[in-house]
Amino acid sequence: MNADKVLVVEDDPDVRAALTRALSFEGYDVAIAEDGGRALEAVRNDPPDVIVLDVMMPFVDGLEACRRLRARGDETPILMLTALGDVVNTASRVESATKEFAANLLVSEAVHGLVSGKVKSGRVLEATLKGKADTHKLFEVLDFAAPRTDADRGAHAARVVLQGITRMDAPGLLRLAFHDAISGGVDGSIRHPEALELPQNRGLEAPLMRLTQLKERLVDISWGDLIALAGAAAVERCGGPHIPLSLGRPEATVAFDPERVPGREEAVGPLLERFAQMGLGARDLVALSGAHTLGKVDESPFTSDPFSFSNSYFKRVLDREDSLLQSDRTLLENPETRACVEEYAHSERAFFVDFVAAYRRMCD
Repeated sequence: MNADKVLVVEDDPDVRAALTRALSFEGYDVAIAEDGGRALEAVRNDPPDVIVLDVMMPFVDGLEACRRLRARGDETPILMLTALGDVVNTASRVESATKEFAANLLVSEAVHGLVSGKVKSGRVLEATLKGKADTHKLFEVLDFAAPRTDADRGAHAARVVLQGITRMDAPGLLRLAFHDAISGGVDGSIRHPEALELPQNRGLEAPLMRLTQLKERLVDISWGDLIALAGAAAVERCGGPHIPLSLGRPEATVAFDPERVPGREEAVGPLLERFAQMGLGARDLVALSGAHTLGKVDESPFTSDPFSFSNSYFKRVLDREDSLLQSDRTLLENPETRACVEEYAHSERAFFVDFVAAYRRMCD
Protein backbone atom coordinates (compact mmCIF):
# COMPACT_ATOMS: atom_id res chain seq x y z
CA MET A 1 0.00 0.00 0.00
CA ASN A 2 1.66 3.19 -1.20
CA ALA A 3 -0.92 5.71 -0.03
CA ASP A 4 -0.13 8.77 2.05
CA LYS A 5 -3.56 9.39 3.55
CA VAL A 6 -5.80 6.65 4.93
CA LEU A 7 -9.40 7.11 6.08
CA VAL A 8 -10.29 4.60 8.81
CA VAL A 9 -14.03 3.97 9.09
CA GLU A 10 -14.83 1.93 12.19
CA ASP A 11 -17.56 2.27 14.81
CA ASP A 12 -15.69 0.39 17.57
CA PRO A 13 -13.51 3.00 19.33
CA ASP A 14 -10.92 0.43 20.47
CA VAL A 15 -10.46 -1.03 17.01
CA ARG A 16 -10.43 2.45 15.52
CA ALA A 17 -7.73 3.57 17.93
CA ALA A 18 -5.64 0.45 17.27
CA LEU A 19 -5.82 0.91 13.50
CA THR A 20 -4.96 4.58 13.82
CA ARG A 21 -1.91 3.85 15.98
CA ALA A 22 -0.68 1.08 13.67
CA LEU A 23 -1.08 3.07 10.48
CA SER A 24 0.40 6.22 12.01
CA PHE A 25 3.40 4.22 13.18
CA GLU A 26 3.96 3.14 9.57
CA GLY A 27 4.00 6.78 8.49
CA TYR A 28 0.50 7.22 7.11
CA ASP A 29 -1.62 10.32 7.59
CA VAL A 30 -4.76 8.90 9.24
CA ALA A 31 -8.25 10.38 9.29
CA ILE A 32 -11.17 8.67 11.05
CA ALA A 33 -14.93 8.35 10.68
CA GLU A 34 -17.32 6.57 13.03
CA ASP A 35 -19.80 5.28 10.43
CA GLY A 36 -20.47 5.09 6.72
CA GLY A 37 -22.41 8.34 6.56
CA ARG A 38 -19.55 10.32 8.07
CA ALA A 39 -17.15 8.48 5.77
CA LEU A 40 -19.05 9.61 2.67
CA GLU A 41 -18.85 13.19 3.86
CA ALA A 42 -15.15 12.88 4.72
CA VAL A 43 -14.32 11.44 1.29
CA ARG A 44 -16.15 14.30 -0.40
CA ASN A 45 -14.51 17.03 1.69
CA ASP A 46 -10.95 15.67 1.86
CA PRO A 47 -10.41 12.65 -0.43
CA PRO A 48 -8.05 10.01 1.00
CA ASP A 49 -5.75 7.72 -0.97
CA VAL A 50 -7.18 4.57 0.62
CA ILE A 51 -10.23 3.80 2.76
CA VAL A 52 -10.18 1.14 5.49
CA LEU A 53 -13.88 0.37 5.85
CA ASP A 54 -15.59 -1.78 8.47
CA VAL A 55 -18.51 -3.84 7.15
CA MET A 56 -20.78 -4.04 10.17
CA MET A 57 -21.63 -0.53 11.36
CA PRO A 58 -24.83 1.27 12.43
CA PHE A 59 -26.69 3.73 10.19
CA VAL A 60 -24.79 3.37 6.89
CA ASP A 61 -22.82 0.10 6.93
CA GLY A 62 -19.62 -0.60 5.03
CA LEU A 63 -21.21 -2.34 2.07
CA GLU A 64 -23.70 0.49 1.57
CA ALA A 65 -20.96 3.13 1.90
CA CYS A 66 -18.89 1.26 -0.69
CA ARG A 67 -21.89 0.99 -3.01
CA ARG A 68 -22.61 4.75 -2.74
CA LEU A 69 -19.00 5.70 -3.38
CA ARG A 70 -18.88 3.58 -6.52
CA ALA A 71 -22.31 4.85 -7.63
CA ARG A 72 -21.07 8.43 -7.63
CA GLY A 73 -17.94 7.48 -9.56
CA ASP A 74 -15.44 7.44 -6.68
CA GLU A 75 -12.70 4.86 -7.39
CA THR A 76 -10.72 5.28 -4.16
CA PRO A 77 -9.23 1.88 -3.19
CA ILE A 78 -11.13 0.29 -0.30
CA LEU A 79 -10.01 -2.27 2.28
CA MET A 80 -13.12 -3.96 3.71
CA LEU A 81 -12.80 -5.12 7.31
CA THR A 82 -15.03 -7.66 9.02
CA ALA A 83 -15.41 -8.54 12.66
CA LEU A 84 -13.55 -11.77 11.89
CA GLY A 85 -10.45 -9.87 10.90
CA ASP A 86 -10.74 -10.75 7.20
CA VAL A 87 -9.36 -7.96 5.03
CA VAL A 88 -10.66 -7.82 1.50
CA ASN A 89 -9.11 -5.30 -0.84
CA THR A 90 -12.19 -4.64 -2.96
CA ALA A 91 -10.39 -2.03 -5.01
CA SER A 92 -7.38 -4.03 -6.22
CA ARG A 93 -8.23 -7.70 -5.56
CA VAL A 94 -11.92 -8.49 -5.31
CA GLU A 95 -12.78 -5.60 -7.63
CA SER A 96 -10.47 -6.95 -10.33
CA ALA A 97 -12.19 -10.33 -9.99
CA THR A 98 -15.54 -8.54 -10.17
CA LYS A 99 -14.58 -7.13 -13.55
CA GLU A 100 -13.15 -10.47 -14.72
CA PHE A 101 -16.40 -12.30 -14.02
CA ALA A 102 -18.62 -9.38 -15.18
CA ALA A 103 -20.31 -9.22 -11.77
CA ASN A 104 -21.91 -6.24 -10.06
CA LEU A 105 -20.36 -6.95 -6.68
CA LEU A 106 -18.28 -9.82 -5.27
CA VAL A 107 -17.51 -10.33 -1.59
CA SER A 108 -15.37 -12.78 0.32
CA GLU A 109 -16.77 -15.81 2.09
CA ALA A 110 -16.33 -14.14 5.49
CA VAL A 111 -18.16 -10.99 4.41
CA HIS A 112 -20.93 -13.04 2.79
CA GLY A 113 -21.42 -14.97 6.01
CA LEU A 114 -22.08 -11.71 7.85
CA VAL A 115 -24.53 -10.25 5.32
CA SER A 116 -26.10 -13.34 3.74
CA GLY A 117 -29.46 -12.67 5.38
CA LYS A 118 -29.56 -9.15 3.99
CA VAL A 119 -28.62 -9.74 0.36
CA LYS A 120 -29.69 -11.77 -2.65
CA SER A 121 -26.78 -13.91 -3.77
CA GLY A 122 -25.90 -15.09 -7.25
CA ARG A 123 -22.96 -17.15 -8.43
CA VAL A 124 -20.29 -18.65 -6.17
CA LEU A 125 -16.91 -18.31 -7.86
CA GLU A 126 -13.40 -19.62 -7.29
CA ALA A 127 -10.83 -16.96 -8.09
CA THR A 128 -7.16 -16.22 -7.59
CA LEU A 129 -6.87 -12.73 -6.17
CA LYS A 130 -4.05 -10.45 -7.20
CA GLY A 131 -1.17 -10.87 -4.78
CA LYS A 132 -2.55 -14.12 -3.34
CA ALA A 133 -1.32 -17.62 -4.24
CA ASP A 134 -4.37 -19.63 -3.19
CA THR A 135 -7.81 -19.57 -4.74
CA HIS A 136 -10.61 -17.88 -2.81
CA LYS A 137 -14.34 -18.39 -2.83
CA LEU A 138 -16.20 -15.24 -3.85
CA PHE A 139 -19.95 -14.65 -3.66
CA GLU A 140 -21.83 -12.51 -6.14
CA VAL A 141 -24.22 -10.01 -4.52
CA LEU A 142 -27.16 -9.23 -6.81
CA ASP A 143 -29.28 -7.01 -4.61
CA PHE A 144 -30.41 -6.48 -1.06
CA ALA A 145 -32.94 -8.95 0.27
CA ALA A 146 -36.57 -7.93 0.62
CA PRO A 147 -36.78 -5.47 3.54
CA ARG A 148 -38.46 -6.65 6.72
CA THR A 149 -38.92 -3.55 8.89
CA ASP A 150 -39.99 0.01 8.04
CA ALA A 151 -36.38 1.12 8.39
CA ASP A 152 -35.28 -1.65 6.02
CA ARG A 153 -38.01 -0.70 3.55
CA GLY A 154 -36.91 2.91 3.62
CA ALA A 155 -33.24 2.06 3.12
CA HIS A 156 -34.13 -0.36 0.32
CA ALA A 157 -36.31 2.22 -1.45
CA ALA A 158 -33.60 4.88 -1.13
CA ARG A 159 -31.07 2.52 -2.73
CA VAL A 160 -33.41 1.62 -5.59
CA VAL A 161 -34.04 5.30 -6.34
CA LEU A 162 -30.37 6.31 -6.09
CA GLN A 163 -29.31 3.48 -8.39
CA GLY A 164 -32.15 4.19 -10.82
CA ILE A 165 -31.34 7.83 -11.60
CA THR A 166 -28.52 9.69 -13.31
CA ARG A 167 -27.01 13.13 -12.83
CA MET A 168 -28.98 14.27 -15.85
CA ASP A 169 -32.21 13.31 -14.05
CA ALA A 170 -31.26 15.08 -10.84
CA PRO A 171 -32.30 18.72 -11.45
CA GLY A 172 -35.80 17.76 -12.56
CA LEU A 173 -36.31 15.32 -9.70
CA LEU A 174 -35.21 17.88 -7.10
CA ARG A 175 -37.53 20.49 -8.60
CA LEU A 176 -40.36 17.95 -8.59
CA ALA A 177 -39.83 17.28 -4.87
CA PHE A 178 -39.75 21.00 -4.05
CA HIS A 179 -42.92 21.82 -5.94
CA ASP A 180 -44.75 18.89 -4.37
CA ALA A 181 -43.64 19.89 -0.87
CA ILE A 182 -44.26 23.63 -1.16
CA SER A 183 -47.74 23.16 -2.58
CA GLY A 184 -48.98 21.73 0.70
CA GLY A 185 -46.78 18.86 1.77
CA VAL A 186 -45.04 15.98 0.02
CA ASP A 187 -48.03 13.83 -0.90
CA GLY A 188 -47.70 13.19 -4.63
CA SER A 189 -50.40 15.69 -5.65
CA ILE A 190 -48.06 17.13 -8.26
CA ARG A 191 -48.26 13.97 -10.38
CA HIS A 192 -51.88 14.53 -11.39
CA PRO A 193 -52.47 15.85 -14.95
CA GLU A 194 -54.12 19.07 -13.81
CA ALA A 195 -51.03 19.91 -11.74
CA LEU A 196 -48.58 19.13 -14.54
CA GLU A 197 -50.49 21.42 -16.91
CA LEU A 198 -49.80 24.46 -14.75
CA PRO A 199 -47.12 26.92 -15.98
CA GLN A 200 -45.24 26.60 -12.66
CA ASN A 201 -44.74 22.88 -13.29
CA ARG A 202 -43.67 23.01 -16.91
CA GLY A 203 -41.04 20.38 -17.70
CA LEU A 204 -41.84 18.09 -14.77
CA GLU A 205 -43.35 15.35 -16.95
CA ALA A 206 -39.92 13.80 -17.66
CA PRO A 207 -38.82 13.39 -14.01
CA LEU A 208 -42.26 12.05 -13.17
CA MET A 209 -41.93 9.47 -15.94
CA ARG A 210 -38.61 8.36 -14.46
CA LEU A 211 -40.29 7.85 -11.09
CA THR A 212 -43.19 6.00 -12.70
CA GLN A 213 -40.66 3.45 -13.93
CA LEU A 214 -39.14 3.12 -10.45
CA LYS A 215 -42.60 2.85 -8.86
CA GLU A 216 -43.01 -0.52 -10.57
CA ARG A 217 -40.22 -1.81 -8.32
CA LEU A 218 -41.52 0.01 -5.23
CA VAL A 219 -45.23 -0.76 -5.30
CA ASP A 220 -45.59 -0.52 -1.51
CA ILE A 221 -44.05 2.97 -1.32
CA SER A 222 -46.42 5.96 -1.49
CA TRP A 223 -45.95 8.59 -4.17
CA GLY A 224 -45.23 11.12 -1.46
CA ASP A 225 -42.39 8.97 -0.13
CA LEU A 226 -41.07 8.24 -3.61
CA ILE A 227 -40.92 11.90 -4.60
CA ALA A 228 -39.21 12.88 -1.33
CA LEU A 229 -36.67 10.06 -1.74
CA ALA A 230 -36.06 11.10 -5.35
CA GLY A 231 -35.21 14.67 -4.35
CA ALA A 232 -32.77 13.40 -1.73
CA ALA A 233 -31.23 10.95 -4.21
CA ALA A 234 -30.84 13.74 -6.77
CA VAL A 235 -28.72 15.71 -4.31
CA GLU A 236 -26.55 12.71 -3.47
CA ARG A 237 -26.18 11.62 -7.10
CA CYS A 238 -24.68 15.05 -7.89
CA GLY A 239 -22.12 14.87 -5.09
CA GLY A 240 -24.20 16.42 -2.33
CA PRO A 241 -24.84 15.07 1.16
CA HIS A 242 -26.81 11.94 1.98
CA ILE A 243 -30.26 12.87 3.29
CA PRO A 244 -31.81 10.14 5.48
CA LEU A 245 -35.60 10.01 5.26
CA SER A 246 -38.22 7.85 6.92
CA LEU A 247 -41.35 6.56 5.19
CA GLY A 248 -45.01 7.22 5.95
CA ARG A 249 -46.06 10.16 3.77
CA PRO A 250 -49.69 9.88 2.66
CA GLU A 251 -51.10 9.85 -0.82
CA ALA A 252 -52.64 13.14 -1.98
CA THR A 253 -56.11 13.86 -0.63
CA VAL A 254 -56.33 17.46 -1.89
CA ALA A 255 -55.53 19.03 -5.24
CA PHE A 256 -52.20 20.66 -5.98
CA ASP A 257 -52.26 24.31 -4.86
CA PRO A 258 -50.39 26.44 -7.44
CA GLU A 259 -50.73 29.58 -5.33
CA ARG A 260 -48.23 28.20 -2.83
CA VAL A 261 -45.39 27.90 -5.36
CA PRO A 262 -43.24 31.08 -5.16
CA GLY A 263 -43.03 33.26 -8.25
CA ARG A 264 -39.79 34.20 -9.98
CA GLU A 265 -40.02 37.82 -8.92
CA GLU A 266 -41.15 37.24 -5.35
CA ALA A 267 -39.52 39.42 -2.70
CA VAL A 268 -37.84 38.08 0.40
CA GLY A 269 -40.65 39.20 2.74
CA PRO A 270 -43.40 37.12 1.09
CA LEU A 271 -40.95 34.24 0.71
CA LEU A 272 -40.30 34.23 4.45
CA GLU A 273 -44.05 34.28 5.08
CA ARG A 274 -44.59 31.30 2.79
CA PHE A 275 -41.89 29.30 4.52
CA ALA A 276 -43.17 30.28 7.96
CA GLN A 277 -46.53 28.71 7.03
CA MET A 278 -44.61 25.48 6.46
CA GLY A 279 -42.88 25.72 9.83
CA LEU A 280 -39.60 26.80 8.21
CA GLY A 281 -37.45 29.81 9.04
CA ALA A 282 -35.08 32.17 7.29
CA ARG A 283 -32.15 29.77 7.50
CA ASP A 284 -34.27 27.02 5.97
CA LEU A 285 -35.32 29.33 3.13
CA VAL A 286 -31.73 30.17 2.24
CA ALA A 287 -30.44 26.61 2.58
CA LEU A 288 -33.23 25.21 0.41
CA SER A 289 -32.69 27.97 -2.15
CA GLY A 290 -29.28 26.37 -2.63
CA ALA A 291 -31.09 23.65 -4.60
CA HIS A 292 -30.70 26.07 -7.50
CA THR A 293 -27.11 24.91 -7.72
CA LEU A 294 -28.68 22.21 -9.94
CA GLY A 295 -30.59 22.83 -13.13
CA LYS A 296 -31.44 25.88 -15.18
CA VAL A 297 -34.10 28.45 -15.91
CA ASP A 298 -35.15 29.29 -19.47
CA GLU A 299 -32.28 27.09 -20.75
CA SER A 300 -29.75 29.13 -18.74
CA PRO A 301 -27.95 27.23 -15.91
CA PHE A 302 -28.06 28.77 -12.46
CA THR A 303 -24.38 27.86 -11.96
CA SER A 304 -21.39 26.89 -14.09
CA ASP A 305 -22.05 23.17 -13.46
CA PRO A 306 -25.80 22.47 -13.27
CA PHE A 307 -25.19 18.80 -12.41
CA SER A 308 -22.90 19.28 -9.41
CA PHE A 309 -24.37 20.00 -5.97
CA SER A 310 -22.17 22.56 -4.23
CA ASN A 311 -22.25 26.00 -2.62
CA SER A 312 -21.53 27.74 -5.94
CA TYR A 313 -25.08 29.11 -6.07
CA PHE A 314 -24.45 31.35 -3.05
CA LYS A 315 -21.29 32.78 -4.58
CA ARG A 316 -23.35 33.70 -7.63
CA VAL A 317 -26.00 35.31 -5.46
CA LEU A 318 -23.35 37.50 -3.85
CA ASP A 319 -22.10 38.42 -7.33
CA ARG A 320 -25.70 39.20 -8.39
CA GLU A 321 -25.35 37.06 -11.50
CA ASP A 322 -27.86 37.76 -14.26
CA SER A 323 -28.61 34.04 -14.64
CA LEU A 324 -30.40 34.02 -11.28
CA LEU A 325 -34.03 34.82 -10.60
CA GLN A 326 -35.12 37.93 -8.77
CA SER A 327 -36.33 35.62 -5.98
CA ASP A 328 -32.69 34.50 -5.64
CA ARG A 329 -31.15 37.97 -5.59
CA THR A 330 -33.75 39.19 -3.10
CA LEU A 331 -32.10 37.03 -0.43
CA LEU A 332 -29.53 39.83 -0.08
CA GLU A 333 -32.17 42.37 0.88
CA ASN A 334 -32.84 40.95 4.35
CA PRO A 335 -30.02 41.06 6.94
CA GLU A 336 -30.79 37.56 8.28
CA THR A 337 -31.01 35.85 4.90
CA ARG A 338 -28.00 37.77 3.58
CA ALA A 339 -25.92 36.54 6.54
CA CYS A 340 -26.85 32.96 5.65
CA VAL A 341 -25.93 33.50 1.99
CA GLU A 342 -22.53 34.81 3.03
CA GLU A 343 -21.99 31.91 5.44
CA TYR A 344 -22.86 29.26 2.87
CA ALA A 345 -20.75 30.94 0.18
CA HIS A 346 -17.80 30.66 2.57
CA SER A 347 -18.52 27.18 3.96
CA GLU A 348 -19.92 24.37 1.82
CA ARG A 349 -19.98 22.14 4.88
CA ALA A 350 -22.32 24.55 6.71
CA PHE A 351 -24.57 24.63 3.64
CA PHE A 352 -24.69 20.83 3.39
CA VAL A 353 -25.52 20.40 7.08
CA ASP A 354 -28.32 22.96 6.98
CA PHE A 355 -29.68 21.74 3.64
CA VAL A 356 -30.08 18.21 5.01
CA ALA A 357 -31.93 19.48 8.08
CA ALA A 358 -34.13 21.87 6.07
CA TYR A 359 -34.99 19.28 3.41
CA ARG A 360 -36.04 16.79 6.07
CA ARG A 361 -38.24 19.38 7.76
CA MET A 362 -39.77 20.35 4.43
CA CYS A 363 -40.56 16.74 3.56
CA ASP A 364 -41.92 15.85 7.00
